Amino acid sequence: MTDIVLEVIRFGVMLGIALLLSTKSGSGGLSRENGWRLIQAGFWLLALGALFDITDNFSALDRFVFIGDTPAQAFIEKVVCYLGGSVLLFLGMWRWLPMIRLARNMEPEQVRLADALEHITEGFILFGPDDRVMACNDHLRAMYPGLADVLKPGTLWLDMLDTGLARGLYQIPDGVSVSTWRKQRIQQHRNPDGAPVLQQLETGRWVQIREQRTREG
Repeated sequence: MTDIVLEVIRFGVMLGIALLLSTKSGSGGLSRENGWRLIQAGFWLLALGALFDITDNFSALDRFVFIGDTPAQAFIEKVVCYLGGSVLLFLGMWRWLPMIRLARNMEPEQVRLADALEHITEGFILFGPDDRVMACNDHLRAMYPGLADVLKPGTLWLDMLDTGLARGLYQIPDGVSVSTWRKQRIQQHRNPDGAPVLQQLETGRWVQIREQRTREG
């Protein structure tokens, strides 16, 4: 009986953590990366493994293949849930913790800038003089979910464009080749005049882009 109580408590703790993480987006814009989602997935698998562990105590469930004290259930519980969840948790922490350290080392002005970007109601991205991402907000990531893994500091704008093309995220107009569309987009980006540029995504959604050069380029 004590084992069942401990297993139920473990399941409750894992489930509670998984639910809590699902309601959060990470602590600050810099930490909202794939590592955070891996951590979420890891705790969900650990919670599922704890739930499977509870079924071992009920012999009436043994007639089912995937629950009860069965070889299939043991494989799912130990390998898929516990081992898989632990691996995802490790990978997630490995990718997420450096972002936390980066956020903590930010100057107060940078912290205020990152917070301000999250309050802009439109998608926003800032590039440095080398055309690498310096900051962007979650509104932009929501507009381009297929680029969420590259919309992060340090990514070259051209790499973002080519990644989107490789993944088929842009709707190329009829009669226009991919290479021609790419050259036009590069020209627009490198010579911004603040005029709106319309871009159609593969979902059919239209996005209006305005690019402007700062005094620092």
